[in-house]
Amino acid sequence: MNRSHKFQWVLLLLADSILRIAVTFVRAARGMFFGRGLQQCNVYSHAMKRTIPVEIMPAKTPGNPRIVMALDGYGTNNKNNGFIFGGDLHGHLANYDVTLVAPISGDYAAGTYYTDYASPLDNGKTIRWETFLVQELPHY
Repeated sequence: MNRSHKFQWVLLLLADSILRIAVTFVRAARGMFFGRGLQQCNVYSHAMKRTIPVEIMPAKTPGNPRIVMALDGYGTNNKNNGFIFGGDLHGHLANYDVTLVAPISGDYAAGTYYTDYASPLDNGKTIRWETFLVQELPHY
């Protein structure tokens, strides 16, 4: 390897290191801007016998009882709540002292209207969204 190739490799390694530092800084700055981070949590529902992904941004003041619950609509994905992904709700609420709770419904709640069904679906799936949202999730 000649001298110019070594120099190019050093530049590439330096550029990679600078990029990694920049990405880390942006992630840290984003957390500072919001005052607290948006967390993706997996909350087990005993009523539905499965884990439900929920995005949560805690209030600025620990124990603050004010909550904004963002329930997805029809046609969302299984990775993010539509209000978070498409509407930047966490950014809009960053300066407010509220807890944002945003269940990721996607295929988990499609067409259920967040209710408790009287009996399981034909595929055996138990739908108990009201129980999850009102009784189970607040204790998380």
